Amino acid sequence: MPRILFVLLALAGCGGGSQESISRNAPGRLLVLGWDGATFDLVDPLLARGRLPNLARLVEAGQTAYMESTRIPISSAAWVGATTGRGPGETGVYDFFDRAPGSRDLKVIDARSNRCSPVWRILSNRGHVVNVFGVPVTWPPEPVNGRMVAGMLAPPSEAWAWPPEYTDSLRAAGLVPDVGMWTQRKNIDLPTVFKQIDLKEQELVRLLAQDDWSFSMVVFKSLDVVSHQVYDGRTEGVVAQLLSRLDSALGSMLEAAGPETNVLLMSDHGFTTYAGSFNVASWLVEQGYAVRKGEEVAVPWGDRSYTEFTLDVETRRLAAVDLARTRVLASETECEGHFGSLRLNLAGRDPDGVVPEEEADSLLTELSEALLAVRSGDQKVVTRVWRGSELYPGPESRVVPDLIFETMPDREVVANDRQPTLVRWDVPRPDHNLDGILVASGPDIAPRAERGRWSILDLAPTALTLLGEPAYVEMDGIARTEILRVKRGAVLIREEDDPTHREPDEAWKPVELNADARREQIERLRELGYADDE
Repeated sequence: MPRILFVLLALAGCGGGSQESISRNAPGRLLVLGWDGATFDLVDPLLARGRLPNLARLVEAGQTAYMESTRIPISSAAWVGATTGRGPGETGVYDFFDRAPGSRDLKVIDARSNRCSPVWRILSNRGHVVNVFGVPVTWPPEPVNGRMVAGMLAPPSEAWAWPPEYTDSLRAAGLVPDVGMWTQRKNIDLPTVFKQIDLKEQELVRLLAQDDWSFSMVVFKSLDVVSHQVYDGRTEGVVAQLLSRLDSALGSMLEAAGPETNVLLMSDHGFTTYAGSFNVASWLVEQGYAVRKGEEVAVPWGDRSYTEFTLDVETRRLAAVDLARTRVLASETECEGHFGSLRLNLAGRDPDGVVPEEEADSLLTELSEALLAVRSGDQKVVTRVWRGSELYPGPESRVVPDLIFETMPDREVVANDRQPTLVRWDVPRPDHNLDGILVASGPDIAPRAERGRWSILDLAPTALTLLGEPAYVEMDGIARTEILRVKRGAVLIREEDDPTHREPDEAWKPVELNADARREQIERLRELGYADDE
């Protein structure tokens, strides 16, 4: 259906929300750029020193906002939320692992884990030509009206681009789909990092210089990977050097895209350093919510894949816990930055569950009060607690933990059997924090000096609105129409009233990942620093 006819259909009353007319006759193009893990804590000082001249041009002509991530602030939930406008209870993506109902087994998520439509699918179905390059959790790549190159978690041995033959040309040029292919943990090879940025920049300039597209989304994951190892907030450090290189690539891409292009540059979360940690797994044992029946045996890496290692760790950890007397469990994969999560060992839902369903509510209340009572000296360690089902409701809420909590800003949350409950580090450790960055600039975006605050779920509805397309009423995020130079309301329709909508299972033919490729995939996850073994 042509865009203008679709908008007329929306304006005729096919859904709720604001139904104001669209004032632009010909919406321009939109380029969304992701600097995974970028934080204003470092970006602002670099801007002040003139180290990011291309970003400075965008800031001067447009506006900025803190981009509040998901809780927990992890790339999987955050990028999926950004591209769909919906929370984990609807998308089915909370961390990098999925837990089958009635099982404690873990498997790595992929694009098919996302049960909601990302913005490029919506636009592609409506006739727009799209470019999607390097966005996490996009393997297997779906057929789009344009080009797609899968990002983080894409198995390098598989076809990781659309059209399928595009993989061969990118591979021949030396590009890899997943940053973990060429960055080993604790052994950052910066020349190789920069070489990959060079190759990616060359290909992106070629794509963006073409006249056929209206929406492009590009994510640079390397900033997050390097920050996990060496972020310290210094303006002369390695992370600052990498940001300068990304700014140079930004300049090339802006020139290729042209002045008629609106730009949203964002990050999925921020970064900071933590002076200490709160080990919620040890706390559960201390408080009597979990009972150990033996000491966990140290698990050597050996030559095994991370799949095998993770399963071994989880098996031994559970073997060291008396599940018959354990009411609450914590997982390292569901903690990030100063946010953590807890799951009840619920009868009827979980294997070996012991908490009766009728006691779940009172136990969650008790846990919340106990967490808020944790002190380090005279300071509260845990500052806020949410019920997972209330924070992220939806048909896929099974993936959301029962409780989600936030600690004081300098306390990283961990969940392991190796550390005491409260630890102060001799050297602060880098990890994610909640606030990423948003810079909006372009012909349709008004300049504003005051910094705002967005939810990461606002990206998808705002992108659709900038392109003159209706967003869905069901989206949790909102279209940030206040950024527009010419004020107008967002057009909202119900998803079921979109004649171009396709269910997730219709988006592509399922591609089954063989065992070797799955092991490769999880090894990439280890190299990226997720579900860390330390």
